[in-house]
Amino acid sequence: MTTHHHIHPTTPRQRRERYLEAIDPAQPIRLGLIHNPRAGRAHRWVDRVRLSRILPENGRIMTTRHETEVPVALERLLLEEQVNVIAIHGGDGTIHTTLNALWELLDKLQVPGQPLLPLPSIIF
Repeated sequence: MTTHHHIHPTTPRQRRERYLEAIDPAQPIRLGLIHNPRAGRAHRWVDRVRLSRILPENGRIMTTRHETEVPVALERLLLEEQVNVIAIHGGDGTIHTTLNALWELLDKLQVPGQPLLPLPSIIF
């Protein structure tokens, strides 16, 4: 399969197709990280450095300092970077905000009359 990085899907149909392509179980694991450095122990820089070593591309590490940044970060990971596993590194608020943003994104991608969209794998 050819992957097209940093393509910005513009129509709802393109966005939905891009999402379904990314989370297809036949695809290799592509891990993306939502990182909140202000949450609890997550503020330690060494954590981010350690986490960045396991991710092959820094484009898949989204540092969010405020909850309003999470939906954009999540959309970039899922639709542009085409990750199929989301790791959340932060506190309860980061987890809560990320899960809510995921539901909102899936709701926007949903087409009436079509089956519900599957969730990506999520690691806390």
